Amino acid sequence: MVGVTVLTVLFAQDANISWVEGVALFAGLIAYTAFLFVQSRRENSAVQQEYEAEFGERPKSVVQLALNVFLVIAGLGMLIIGSRWLVKGADALARAIGVSELIIGLTIIAGGTSLSEVATSVVAAIKGERDIAVGNAVGSNIFNLLAVLGLSSIVAPAVDPAALNFDVWVMLAVAVACLPVFFTGNQIARWEGLMFIGYYVIYLV
Repeated sequence: MVGVTVLTVLFAQDANISWVEGVALFAGLIAYTAFLFVQSRRENSAVQQEYEAEFGERPKSVVQLALNVFLVIAGLGMLIIGSRWLVKGADALARAIGVSELIIGLTIIAGGTSLSEVATSVVAAIKGERDIAVGNAVGSNIFNLLAVLGLSSIVAPAVDPAALNFDVWVMLAVAVACLPVFFTGNQIARWEGLMFIGYYVIYLV
């Protein structure tokens, strides 16, 4: 996550993430995902036992498999529709209250699209699935930079100067700040969690 963040900051220094750099970012996601799959295959037996203990045996009938495929496709379809509504509403809101679209993107859209991640991580932490809680947050950051920003840069290469002057450096500082927190006792203490929330409140102000 730190490495990808540093790479993004370097790409953005000329106030323009070109389509070539966008392709490089997206290629990084493909390589990273392939590495994760290879790594997980080596731990396949342990992972299967963990899944079966948590969720029961995997679906065996064609009907169950088809239902799961349908739910995934339906969820993705609603996600696309919802994203269009979100962007349209956020744009109108930015114009109505007289702030830049960057501010709306950094606050309302970023918060709104991350609510599902917050819910997932909180539930996972409560159930003792701390790997999911941390992996969800770290993985989301990696995916957002490599896939979301990478694909967006391929379509429309640009970086807002205001973001370059302040926000990308905050992003880098937060990523680096995670290292001592994660490696101290191999856990994130409650006070450290409160500290990060406090940082976010200060950033919003």
